[in-house]
Amino acid sequence: MKLLIVDDDLMIRKGLLSLDWKSIEITLCGAVQNGNEALEIARQVKPDIVLSDISMPTMDGISLARELLGENSDCMVIFLSGYSDFQYAKAALSIGVFDYILKPTSPEEIFDCVKRAMARILKERSERASLHMMKTELKVHKIAGKQEMRSCEEVSNLQNSEGVVEKIVKYIESNYMNDISLITLSEEIHLNSIYISRILKRSTGYTFLEIITAMRMIKAAELLRNTGFSMAQISESVGINDQRYFSQVFKKIFNLTPREFRNLNNEDIKQDVFDKLKKWIEC
Repeated sequence: MKLLIVDDDLMIRKGLLSLDWKSIEITLCGAVQNGNEALEIARQVKPDIVLSDISMPTMDGISLARELLGENSDCMVIFLSGYSDFQYAKAALSIGVFDYILKPTSPEEIFDCVKRAMARILKERSERASLHMMKTELKVHKIAGKQEMRSCEEVSNLQNSEGVVEKIVKYIESNYMNDISLITLSEEIHLNSIYISRILKRSTGYTFLEIITAMRMIKAAELLRNTGFSMAQISESVGINDQRYFSQVFKKIFNLTPREFRNLNNEDIKQDVFDKLKKWIEC
């Protein structure tokens, strides 16, 4: 996969360039000093991952990420910044940045983050390929006339359901930190709220509220594991303004309070708990 480095600090750029990217199957496609240069190169080479500073002249990292993700939603943006201010991280989360690494850091931490981004990209590509294959199979069956009309209609309904569910999940992923509801979702994707509820339950086995709650808890768990943000800050960043309610929901899903989860000493246990929730929402 291709990675683009963006940082106005020459020494940091040189340091990042010196890392053994080939060992994790990454090809560097550039190293530039500001957002404008990065945007120009990104439009030409279409990097899979952009590793960027936040505070830069001409165009900062937040503006760059907003432009990149607006033009290429498949791109994964990782911020590498010396700013630990919560507002920077909140802004990054709100525009869909994959992760936020604080300087100083280590090559191991950078590689770990990049490998997780690569895994996410491969997963999303696989899902899109499966959906495309299903659509292609439907066309082949229709052209060949090898299925009865009823069977064709059932496959078509499944295809349409998959498209709607994909659109719903993408909307939730982009807006979980905001105050969204079935009504706002129905207005955004121009579908009846009752129809949305029915198709979600039929396709996933879960309600809209269960899906958005699980997604918020996944993001909260990531912040608890990877940042020093307070419970109030984490609660706010995942779209829950009532910290007490946030703690109750978190404990109901994880069987641990947010503080207990953060204080787990065994990282393997913490990862196991986290993976169980991710599997629950991905089923």
